Amino acid sequence: MASLASSRDSSSSTQLRTEAPYWFAYKNSVKRRWEGRQLLEIFVTEFRDRTREYYTWAIHTGLCTINGHAVQPDYVVQHNDYMVNTVHRHEPPVTADPIRIIYEDKEEGRLVIVKPGSIPIHPAGRYMRHTLIEMLSSTLNVPTIYTANRLDRLTSGIMILSTKKEAAQKLSSDFHMGLVRKAYVARVKGKFPEEQVVCKEPLLAVDRQTGVNVVHPLGKDCETIFQRLSYDAVSDTSVLLCRPITGRTHQIRVHVQWLGYPIPNDPIYAHRIWQELPPQSFASVRVDTDRNNRAPGEEGYEAHGCREIERVVAVLKHEKDSKEDWARWRDEVRFGKLVREHGWHLPTVFGPNGESAASQAGFDAKEAEEDEGEACETCMCPVQPDPSPEELYIYLHAIKYETDAWAFEDELPWWARPDWRSAREAGATALPEACGSSSSAIAPPVVYVANVAQRREAGGKLRVATGDANLPTLVQPRTAAHAAPGARQTSACKLLDVPEVDSHLPSLDVDDDADSTPAVLCEVFAGLEDVAQRDIEAQLRLFGVSTRTRAALHCAHVLVPAGRGAATAIRAFAAGRLPGVRAAYLVMQEAPMDAELLLRLATEKLELGNSKRAARLKALAEKKAQRAAKHAGKVVEEPSEPATPQHEEPDQLTAGEEELLAGIARHWHASLAARHAVFAAWRRVAAAMHVELTARTFRGSVERSAYLLPTLTTQMLERELGELAGQWLIKSPPIDEPMDAWRVDLKHCILDVTLKFIPSLGTPAGADASTGSHKSANNAPGSLFYLLALPAPAAGTVPSRPAIPTSLSAGGTSLARYRAYTLAAALPLPKLAGDERPRRLRILEPCVGRGSLAIELAAALQRRCSKDGALEADVYACDIDAAELARASQMLQLCHSPTSACEAVRLQLSAAPLNSTDVCAVQAFLGSSEPLDAILSDLPWGHRVGNSSNVARLYPRLVQSFCALLRPGGYALLMTAEQRTFVRILREAEGQARKTNQPYYLSIEALHLLDDDDDDDDEAEEDRLASPHAHEHAHAMCRQGAKEAERWQGLRPVEVGFGVYLFLLRKTAM
Repeated sequence: MASLASSRDSSSSTQLRTEAPYWFAYKNSVKRRWEGRQLLEIFVTEFRDRTREYYTWAIHTGLCTINGHAVQPDYVVQHNDYMVNTVHRHEPPVTADPIRIIYEDKEEGRLVIVKPGSIPIHPAGRYMRHTLIEMLSSTLNVPTIYTANRLDRLTSGIMILSTKKEAAQKLSSDFHMGLVRKAYVARVKGKFPEEQVVCKEPLLAVDRQTGVNVVHPLGKDCETIFQRLSYDAVSDTSVLLCRPITGRTHQIRVHVQWLGYPIPNDPIYAHRIWQELPPQSFASVRVDTDRNNRAPGEEGYEAHGCREIERVVAVLKHEKDSKEDWARWRDEVRFGKLVREHGWHLPTVFGPNGESAASQAGFDAKEAEEDEGEACETCMCPVQPDPSPEELYIYLHAIKYETDAWAFEDELPWWARPDWRSAREAGATALPEACGSSSSAIAPPVVYVANVAQRREAGGKLRVATGDANLPTLVQPRTAAHAAPGARQTSACKLLDVPEVDSHLPSLDVDDDADSTPAVLCEVFAGLEDVAQRDIEAQLRLFGVSTRTRAALHCAHVLVPAGRGAATAIRAFAAGRLPGVRAAYLVMQEAPMDAELLLRLATEKLELGNSKRAARLKALAEKKAQRAAKHAGKVVEEPSEPATPQHEEPDQLTAGEEELLAGIARHWHASLAARHAVFAAWRRVAAAMHVELTARTFRGSVERSAYLLPTLTTQMLERELGELAGQWLIKSPPIDEPMDAWRVDLKHCILDVTLKFIPSLGTPAGADASTGSHKSANNAPGSLFYLLALPAPAAGTVPSRPAIPTSLSAGGTSLARYRAYTLAAALPLPKLAGDERPRRLRILEPCVGRGSLAIELAAALQRRCSKDGALEADVYACDIDAAELARASQMLQLCHSPTSACEAVRLQLSAAPLNSTDVCAVQAFLGSSEPLDAILSDLPWGHRVGNSSNVARLYPRLVQSFCALLRPGGYALLMTAEQRTFVRILREAEGQARKTNQPYYLSIEALHLLDDDDDDDDEAEEDRLASPHAHEHAHAMCRQGAKEAERWQGLRPVEVGFGVYLFLLRKTAM
């Protein structure tokens, strides 16, 4: 590949790059809008580069086929038809100026080029090989090149491309979010003002084929900043630096035309039709906004129902290239004669392309018949003349693209320089001199630029510039972000970090033997174990016990070590003071699982799955062969032996499963003394909680999380555990227990003997290992926990958690109460500056559902409110569903939620259905326009919204509403299973905010806890010294939470029966 000695643009060259004609077959499956339409009508109206006469001839001669067969022009296209249109392509010539590469990083997958005018980006219409993508792919031998933005065919300048999918996604995201700052240079008619000019006129696309846009109030928002660089009095033209803040089609070209300074050689926006119909006149015309419901070819499909626009489009479409129209007329005359000679019927086709080229462009039929012009000897198509040099480019060049990480800049094109008129006169010799070749040589299609300056700045930013490029750093203009009314927010803390004020805890009979209390395992919200762990530790400190618990993300449990901490945890659980705990267990035995055994079990599972799959495929193949034989009329002999049945479950367990069961039994038998001690503790707790022990019933339960086992099911494991527990309780009961007093009852039991497979929690580095929220192909390290389940607190122990009738709990949308509390505890609240007076917090739950999240939030705030008014809050809850709102109202009445005006925490439920996307309606419900401190919600997803299309329509409106309602720095903690859609919508909203100069947007913040080293009292220090491993676990949990946030780019995966995600959003200034 050649290397240029200079990067000087030479678009004034008169040389052309040509491509010999070649055959090509277009293959298409029938689109839905084509079904039921005639084949000729589809070709004429959808593929408009040829005439009705040509397509009639091509269909009859077999160049256009359906499903590999020749058909008639009036053939009605059916569903699943396959169309092939074979054509002899005559690609228009393009400029011989090469594509210049100014930067390439093969490892990163980044390619930066300078595109000359006249070369389109992608194959379309008459262009295929003469396109930027095809020329680069064939020259560089790169199979796929990705684009993040496009330049018009006649526009030249820098383009940033990608050769790897990951790089393309990152670059596309940067463009979409408005992080890329762009600069163009343009030469326009007239003397442009010296001062900076900002044009914000909206653009409306009025024709798909020509791409014409006009300024109109119904158009899309646009903004372009113009600054004059120079003025040439001789030609009365100005060179402008153009900064498009948005990225609409033809944005710069339309805005300079609107301002009265069009680009002189622009074939569309400098056309003489605009002198008859000035572009400013279209701002007040009435257009048809329902045009998208019209079919292609139908009158008004692209004309917008406006006569002025129809005239402009007609003139530009039929006169932008008179040579092309003349070729179409010759095409019509030549193939019309062939159709008549063969006696073929020429059907009538309605629509703009179905009309005669003569009636469209005013050509004379007799003149065309006398001079059919030059034609291709192979396909008899009219050959069009080469374009003139003036038709290869316009005075518009993309000169610089920049972000905070990189900047790529090209030097001024020849027509933007002070000596541009002399360069234009030199014209024909410019390219050969730049390439260092003879004047008759054609440059290679792609060249590397030699004189490129590349450097890394102190902050790591990459700067690449060609020649004498010297534009200043592009700074994105921003509207000043005015602080919203309300308190300044210097920082935020989680709700769980606010201490509770009620330290009263009822006593149990276990208090006298606290030091011998066994460890307690608490089942918590899977995915928020760090939040649940810190809340449990805070509850224990509230009652005078400082202890370090153990946990790991996605293990769904927190382990309180044996001793005073476990005794206090039992008291707190029995009193309902551990709202984030679903169930609590006394630990009889903890046994780490062998890592090699876990790997072998996963391998056996995979091998068994492959054998099952192979057996199913073999059976299906045999059935398919039998059906094919019967269809062909062959006699199918019955096999002498029965056909091989599909794979059945093996009668015997695998070697790994046999070893697992043996290990479970071995650990069980080794824990006899511990089981007796734990059973005695369980009996004391049960008696203290008034559990009736006369009917001694038990069952065995197994929870194996996401561990993969080849054939063992949970029911099989429970049967094995039940036999072990039965032998213990019935045949060898603990002390003071009568023989044969216990019996099995799977539904109503007072003693639940549980075996849990818990990942990460019991491993040496468990707190640093993350198993993720989804099933893995391998079994993660973990431990077996042999447990006795503690009795659940009686309904009504806590006023906010009474017994709920089935009519309210069945169906609908309701988050489990312990999950709702943990989610509320993770909500960040503002910490006011020292000079600010305390004020009431304002928190919104916009999708209340059954009300569990709002009720738990209000209850958590109520327990933390102080008598001096340091923490007061108003919780507002609403929903658009009237039925859900009625159930939530009944739930609030049952739960005795704080509603009185004298309460420090008030919970207010909307009386009528309320659309949370309506900012004005929400503010009316809130009672004022004062912004919110926080938003907490389980967003609608799944059956609550119907389908993904409804989600895609709802979520953007919710994001816009939340951003308007929150105060600067306020947080929204949201849960949804539609994480991909929500991430995309948030990025789109941020990009739109940047492009439209909005002061704020919602950014994704990492949801994790910081290290808690604030316990400076002697007792906490003594506890740390006594339990260094537990203290290290606490620090490791914080590190694991940070890694989790980094892994999921700020999101937090959690489990609610299936995988969902938490989003912590913050209203951030641009």
